[in-house]
Amino acid sequence: METFKTTTMFTIESNEIYGRYMVAAKYIKEGELILKETPAILGSTIEGFHLCFRCCKPLRTSVQVCKNCGIATLCSQDCQGINHPDSECTALKATGIKAVQLINSPQVIMPLRSLLMRNYNEDLWNQFLSMEAHLNTRKDTLIWNSHREYIEQPLRDLNLLTDQDLEQNVIQKICGVLDVNSFEVRAPDEQVSSSINLTSHPQECLRAVYVQASLMTHDCTGNTLLSVDDDFVMTVHASKPIPAGEIVFFNYGNCLKGTYERRQRLREGKYFDCVCRRCSDPSEMGTHLSSVKCKKCRNGLVIPTIPLSDVYKTSWTCQSCVTVYKGVLIKTTLDQLKEKIISRDPTSLSQGEQLLKNLETFLAPQHHLIIELKQNLIPLYDYNSFNEMAMKRKMEFCEDIIRVLKIVEPGISRLQGLALFQLQSTQINLANKQYQYKEIPASTYLETLLLAERNLTEAIKYLVYEPKNSPEGRLTKHALNDLKILKSTIKQMRCLCGEGKLTQDKDLLHKLTRKPTVPTTVL
Repeated sequence: METFKTTTMFTIESNEIYGRYMVAAKYIKEGELILKETPAILGSTIEGFHLCFRCCKPLRTSVQVCKNCGIATLCSQDCQGINHPDSECTALKATGIKAVQLINSPQVIMPLRSLLMRNYNEDLWNQFLSMEAHLNTRKDTLIWNSHREYIEQPLRDLNLLTDQDLEQNVIQKICGVLDVNSFEVRAPDEQVSSSINLTSHPQECLRAVYVQASLMTHDCTGNTLLSVDDDFVMTVHASKPIPAGEIVFFNYGNCLKGTYERRQRLREGKYFDCVCRRCSDPSEMGTHLSSVKCKKCRNGLVIPTIPLSDVYKTSWTCQSCVTVYKGVLIKTTLDQLKEKIISRDPTSLSQGEQLLKNLETFLAPQHHLIIELKQNLIPLYDYNSFNEMAMKRKMEFCEDIIRVLKIVEPGISRLQGLALFQLQSTQINLANKQYQYKEIPASTYLETLLLAERNLTEAIKYLVYEPKNSPEGRLTKHALNDLKILKSTIKQMRCLCGEGKLTQDKDLLHKLTRKPTVPTTVL
């Protein structure tokens, strides 16, 4: 084992399994900052679309060209973005190409900007090239041939590649580094609300390479929280305590997907097979995110017999009656259900509810397809925010999602924070309506407010680590203000109810007030 770099927080080590990876150099407390980093390169997804070189805002209508180099596309000449420095501008101008040539081939822009680093920042270029690209695995595959046709050949036609570049597969190396190591980040104008649909990827996202952060290896239940602010600065905090000598992990995928889906994405995009504790457990740590209901006994859940295999080519077994099913049968059932999910009207709440009933007939209660559908239905209930049944349904879904997240994303969790924020706001709205129309007494109203306070406090405990200049950071500020208002309302209701009207045995008041859940620094 070789040690490359040491900081106060971590060392970089290497072995045959992980390659280079990050290890805690000391005991890292939950919530402690591990690193803060700006991207080495930032651009569009592999398909390529036009961005402002400076602020990286997607250019959907008009395009302006940098007056200095005459090549870089901008949202405006007055753009204050910092991602097109003078050094890049000079290097781009020296190529002698025309702006229209990049406009006609947007997919070459990010590889070209990466290539130009060698002309003005040799140290960063060398760090970039040292990152894993899996050239041997990718060679002569579909992705290799696609990059050769749509990126390497256009750059060759523009006379931007030397014979040595072609011989050493420099562009394939660059594309490999970008494909394997990039993090998905939001475009600047991507609007984010408090919806817990943040579990899915933004509709339009960018990709960014962070040299240090890319050294965190993968685990499906990681021990870090990654956040990116509006300026694309990444911060990494420990989501739970990390003992000295323990590997610093980050979950590369979506924690609410099933094992097959997670492992397939990692295999196709990162070129390795995950064998973590969660992937190795056929019940996925008791969540049963991939399990189906047994058709024979109707009570048991059917799980894969060999979870680290291609599960649809091996057998599945009912945990209750031990009936064995062929994996291909499970796949056929899931494919049929996925077809129904795809064909539904995403704006129709009634269709969504009917589909949910159908899924619940065949799948485990917390199957990832059910969880995903509930995520998508939650915003539709917001349109019926004055309907009592809609509010109760939304709270039920939020609680279902939170229950799963506490297992698959333990510790400090952005997703838990967002889900808890949604839950408490609906709890308060429903309680306000019921109390206003005298459907519940003051004591019950107070109990609900205290429960909402606990959920809001917990949400803030998770979201407080988000950068202030990010959508989640702005939501945290809003949540802190909501908490002040809620505490004031609770104080008034205590006075209205009177101490003698609430007993410790009957109500939540005394129990909840004995359990402060947020550090005083948050409040």
